[in-house]
Amino acid sequence: MKLAIELDGGQHAETTNMVYDEKRSEFLKNRRIKVLRFWNNDVIENIEGVTDKLRMETTPPSLPLA
Repeated sequence: MKLAIELDGGQHAETTNMVYDEKRSEFLKNRRIKVLRFWNNDVIENIEGVTDKLRMETTPPSLPLA
């Protein structure tokens, strides 16, 4: 599936970490790996939204049965 899922804590909002995360994401993107990033708070406070997003990204589209 070539999907990377990252859970980020508050330290990822710091400039140095944001630059590092962007470089890593670009590295993965160049290898055709999609990166989904979620904040820890989203996982804790909005798990339904996180799982909905994961489901959308991992469920193949419906094909017509014609």
